[in-house]
Amino acid sequence: MTTSDATQQQILASKPDTSTWLSANAGSGKTKVLTDRVARLLLNGTLPERILCLTYTKAAANEMQNRLFSRLGSWSMMPDTELRENLLLLGLPDSNISTKYLSNSRRLFAQAVETPGGLKIQTIHSFCSSMLRRFSLEAGVSPSFTEMDGRVGKKIRFEVLESIAELDADVFGKFITHFSGSEIDSILLEIIKHKEALSKYIGSEELKRILHIPPNIKNKIDTVKLTFPEKSETLLELSIFITATIKILAKQSQAMQDLAVKLSGLNLTNPGIEDINILFDCFLYKNGLNFLPQAKYKSIPTKKAQEALGENLSKLRDLMEQVAMTLDMQLKLQSFEKTNALHLFSVKFLETLERKKEIRGLLDFDDLIYKTINLLKNPTFANYILYRLDGGIDHILVDEAQDNSPKQWEIIRLLTQDFVSGESARTKLNRTIFAVGDKKQSIYSFQGADPNSFDSMQEYFSNALRAISKNIQPLNLLHSFRSSKPILNLVDASFKDSFFERVNDQPSHLPFKENLPGKVDLWDWISDEKDEYDTLWYDPVDTIGKKHHAIKLANKIAEKIYNLIDYEQITQVDSNKTSSEINTRRIEPADFLILVQTRSTLFHEIIRSCKKINLPIAGTDRLDLMKELGVKDLISLLSYLVTPEDNLSLAEVLRSPLFNLSEGTLFKLAYNRKNLHLYEVLNNRKEEFYAVWEMLNDLRNKVDYMRPYEILEYILTFHNGRRKFVSRLGSEVEEVLDVLLEQAIEYERTEVPSVTGFLLWICQENTTVKRSLHASENKIRIMTVHGAKGLEAPIVILPDTGPKKNTLRDEIITLKGCPIWKANSEKRSLNEQNFIDKVQEQHGLEEMRLLYVSITRAESWLIICGSGSLPNPTNPCWYQLLEQGMAKLNSQTNKIDTGKRLIHLEWPTKLHKKNSSSKTMPTKLPNWLATNAPQASDRITNISPSKIGLKKSIDGPETEKSNDQTLSEGSGLHLLLEHLPSVPFDSYQEKARDLLSGFELSTVSRLTNKVVRIFNNKDFNYIFLNKSFSEVNISAKFEFLKNQKVIGVIDRLVFMPNYILAVDFKSNTRVPENISDVPSGILQQMGAYQEILKKIYPDTSIQTAILWTEKECLMKLDELLVKEAFINATIS
Repeated sequence: MTTSDATQQQILASKPDTSTWLSANAGSGKTKVLTDRVARLLLNGTLPERILCLTYTKAAANEMQNRLFSRLGSWSMMPDTELRENLLLLGLPDSNISTKYLSNSRRLFAQAVETPGGLKIQTIHSFCSSMLRRFSLEAGVSPSFTEMDGRVGKKIRFEVLESIAELDADVFGKFITHFSGSEIDSILLEIIKHKEALSKYIGSEELKRILHIPPNIKNKIDTVKLTFPEKSETLLELSIFITATIKILAKQSQAMQDLAVKLSGLNLTNPGIEDINILFDCFLYKNGLNFLPQAKYKSIPTKKAQEALGENLSKLRDLMEQVAMTLDMQLKLQSFEKTNALHLFSVKFLETLERKKEIRGLLDFDDLIYKTINLLKNPTFANYILYRLDGGIDHILVDEAQDNSPKQWEIIRLLTQDFVSGESARTKLNRTIFAVGDKKQSIYSFQGADPNSFDSMQEYFSNALRAISKNIQPLNLLHSFRSSKPILNLVDASFKDSFFERVNDQPSHLPFKENLPGKVDLWDWISDEKDEYDTLWYDPVDTIGKKHHAIKLANKIAEKIYNLIDYEQITQVDSNKTSSEINTRRIEPADFLILVQTRSTLFHEIIRSCKKINLPIAGTDRLDLMKELGVKDLISLLSYLVTPEDNLSLAEVLRSPLFNLSEGTLFKLAYNRKNLHLYEVLNNRKEEFYAVWEMLNDLRNKVDYMRPYEILEYILTFHNGRRKFVSRLGSEVEEVLDVLLEQAIEYERTEVPSVTGFLLWICQENTTVKRSLHASENKIRIMTVHGAKGLEAPIVILPDTGPKKNTLRDEIITLKGCPIWKANSEKRSLNEQNFIDKVQEQHGLEEMRLLYVSITRAESWLIICGSGSLPNPTNPCWYQLLEQGMAKLNSQTNKIDTGKRLIHLEWPTKLHKKNSSSKTMPTKLPNWLATNAPQASDRITNISPSKIGLKKSIDGPETEKSNDQTLSEGSGLHLLLEHLPSVPFDSYQEKARDLLSGFELSTVSRLTNKVVRIFNNKDFNYIFLNKSFSEVNISAKFEFLKNQKVIGVIDRLVFMPNYILAVDFKSNTRVPENISDVPSGILQQMGAYQEILKKIYPDTSIQTAILWTEKECLMKLDELLVKEAFINATIS
């Protein structure tokens, strides 16, 4: 094939009037072909709403839509000559491109944008969601259903679990007896995954039939007869044989004599379970404490004993086989008991779960698929729905088809029934199906992807279309527009025998860019050492030593990248041009993509090594929110605020960037405090730690009446928490803090907001955030292979190429279509173990597909390396497989990095060190480096009116209530005065109990009655009526405060006909008799409110007042008095 043939294959695949099944190698331009086909469909006059494009991920859908709109948008502004060239490149005949055709082409962008609902380019789950909303009545779902997220789903699952434990204790007890995992939610998720098969109980007899348990085997005792016959004559024969065998073995070696002693303990007259166990011990292998259903043919009997046994040897072998079969049957019975408990529990669980979801109008992703299938199969509505769809979809295009599950393919099959039946409502139309995929890149089996379905669906559509005299053209795209020649050669050499044949795919990989220089380096393996855990006694237990192989490899990778960025160049060939355009430039950080199999120790060590030498690296591609230091510190702070006695949380906060106390200072604060809590010690020493005490005290005063988002934002903004975190943890922490704030908003959207509730909510499930690592940021990217699907980079490094344990994580396996609860490895029957071996073989194939994906991300240079222990070459790991491929290609010795190398064409020459001249001259340091930096000027901070002035209360004798009790009840009154005005009177008590959930009921009742009396006071209840607002945020700057911003929150803002009244609630126990006795701090605070409001409403009269809750009275303040107090205020 020539390079022009590669383009011709793409044109042929994008032909809009022919159904096509396209197998495309990595980098062969699958997305381009798909967008070309959509563009040609539009050019042919197909309306945008009659095209359905189904993709695997939202990112892929966005990418396709952006590409298509970018192309159509550019056409709308192109001159005739350039537009004609673009259309010719799509494969359109020149004779078809008239002036009118060009004019129509320019209108396609507006047509696509203005189409109601737009072009249907979406994931299959998104399509199902839209289908169910459109036909909600027929599907039996609420038209306003909500797609359930992970946290809501987990909450409901545990509600169902608790319900079953309470109402069906027997079913729950049998189920939980067999559960041995660490997280019960994992098995619940698997039950939901298999809900189609587990929603109805198939019965114990059917389960036994599937597990190959005969009807006459009811329990463990029944298995005795599999070895010891029930008939007395047969049992007598066996008894005589065993007795004779004992006599022979007693004369052999010591091992055989010991065996004879054990056999002598058998009760051959009336054998039972104890005798079966003796035979297990004599004839079967063990794994720890458990016997395996495998006879010891290799060691029993010995060679001399075999000769002595003579003709009885075969009888002994038969007996050993029967003993193994007996154990196997016992293991099947155990599997039956476990699986039966699973099925009985699952029926209850799924039934209750569906009921709860239905009540709340919730659907999960699996529901979207299953309910859409049921909708399209429903005999009552199916024809009507297909008729309605028949008028709307003429062309279906499926991207990444290898990743579809059988259920997702079923939806596509049902949607295309009229395409392939010849009975469409519009038979004259040429309706097409287009699917593009690559079985070698199917890496999502954990999400249900089945690469075999790609072939079976191709066969289905071929036969169905042939039956109505139509065809589907099978095509292959073999040319890579991405990778250089040595990389593609390595793919073919490494996978041809070991992988391609096993997945029924035998492609060649041909480079489109023949003139692109390329390299493949295989570094020498770094072996582990005995003393690589050379850590100190006080290091964390998970710390690895400096000699650890992962650290050695990480340092080598970081140093290599550092040198390449400093000295090396790379050549790129732009394949988007009609003629090759070669560009040679310096290597940049964004050119590197490091791919790993898992986020293991090596993953984090590479990030650490790169940061250590100041390499710009984007960090991890996935954030575990609750493992981030900044989030941990904020959660600890909230925990302390709601529970001041939590000494550990307070200690964590004091060491955090928010307060930055040293380890020594914290020790001095906490040591020898006797029975005092840490916050009490801090209160006693507040002069010494005033800034710390002031901030904590401020937050404690606000936490009871601030929502989680408000208190977090207040910490990060008002108290400069964000700046402090960034200064200690780096700019990456900003994204983490933003995600935490988003989670707080999400919590408030779904729950009654409270800080305590938020802490429980956020800690219930670890929130994982997928980060988009863009090459445009010019940083080194490191991620898992799964995360790199669809990406590419000039230089790809594969450091995680060592052996991985092939374990089956699923607890539920499917045997003959029936879900079976997997037994522990040492308690599996032979049938179950054989099935699991086959599943693990499929997992091994997926590991190969992962390797294929990782290699084919590289454009110019692939670096392969690894560390640790290498496995036996008969079961090679990634490194050994690629090492064998390099050997087949006669690789050269790489003297620079020690290892092997493949190279194509001449690599660009090295340059002088980046940002340096050819000669390094000694530089005289400037004088300012030897002098101390000047003292930093005070940072401009915002001022809160509540912090203006010092005195906020009237002096007097101590009251019965403690200070904490007074503050707590005051916060409670604030909450009630804020929220109860908008609540019907009949609901006051219920709402009050919700708002004051942490208070005693008697206190709640007393405070509520006080608030009711205030509301009923005719002298001032107008402040709670219409045109009044609670918790109003205001701010302004004042010259006399050097333009510092004063930010405050008014408890109640009342808009009267001729003036505006600002009211602040005060719960002081000692209430002033008149205005002159009001503490200066309160007057200054009210003066701030008044002057801010004057700036906001300059043409309106402003008045202020205090609502004293203790005496239930409203005191209006003098305008000049509060203004003068504010101007003369002391800022604390």
